[in-house]
Formats: sequence, structure tokens, C-alpha cells
Amino acid sequence: MDTIILVSALISFIVFCVVQMIVFRFTDEDRALLWLMKIFLMVEGCSLFAGYFLWGRGAFVEIVLWHAVIFMLLVISYTLTVFSYSEASITVRLLGEISRSGSRGTTKNEIIKHYNLGSIVKRRLSRFIANGELVANGQRYRWKNSVSLFLLREKTVRLFQMLFPSWQR
Repeated sequence: MDTIILVSALISFIVFCVVQMIVFRFTDEDRALLWLMKIFLMVEGCSLFAGYFLWGRGAFVEIVLWHAVIFMLLVISYTLTVFSYSEASITVRLLGEISRSGSRGTTKNEIIKHYNLGSIVKRRLSRFIANGELVANGQRYRWKNSVSLFLLREKTVRLFQMLFPSWQR
């Protein structure tokens, strides 16, 4: 049964990566995180549906639980490493821009046009709005939801600072 769980979780993860590559070619880059969550839920749902018919009812609950845990850990690891660095790292995106310019290269002014503070803030704000985190009202922005993954991170950091006053980020 362990082999079934591990193999099915790995197959689900491979399907997740392939579907993500296909979907990201056709979607707005501001909605990347939202689509990542949708793809995760879709692949996990299809895995559970297929698993119900393949494994039967006997060991289904145990297999589903372990499959979900392993698949979730794989997706979280991927998201925190490969996806976050390739999507959010200015260094990686900068090197990508330079490599796309080919043998003709690019100038410092062309790079600054894409990577000045205004364009970076504008892109981050549009991504927050597209993901439903922020609402724009004229020139003002406010949180749309009271629960946010980004706020959760900041609250966790504040909690660590309260519990461990000498700890600095």
C-alpha cells in the first residue's frame, strides 16, 4: 500500500506540474497564485475521484489521507522553491529578460524601464487585486478579506518577535 500511495502522489505531482505549465501559457501572470491553487484543487480532486474507483472502499480513506499529505507537501515545496523564485525573484526575471534578448543583448536603460520601483509596485498591486487580496478605490487600496496568506505571514513574524524579543528578521 505504501508504494501505491507514493506512486500516486508522485503521478499527481507530475500532472500538477504539466497542467500548471499549460495553463500558465494562457493566463494572466497577475493571477498566477490563484491559478496555482485552482490547479492544485483540480488535480487533487481528480486523483481522489480516480482513486475511489481504482482502490475501492476498503483502504480508500487511509490511502487518500496519506496521498493528500504527500501531494500537498510536494506542491508546497515546489511553490516555495521553484515557483516563488522564478515568479518573484527580480534577479531571475532580470536574467530571463537578458537571455530573451538573444545575441543582440539589452541596454541598462531597457532593463531600468522594466525594473524601476514604480513598475515593481504597480505589478505587485495588480497581482494583489487580481488575487482578491486588495480592493482599489481610486488612489487608495484596502484589504478585501480579513484572512490573507500575506497577513498570516506578517502576524506570524510579529508573534515570533513578541515571543523572542531578541529575534530579528
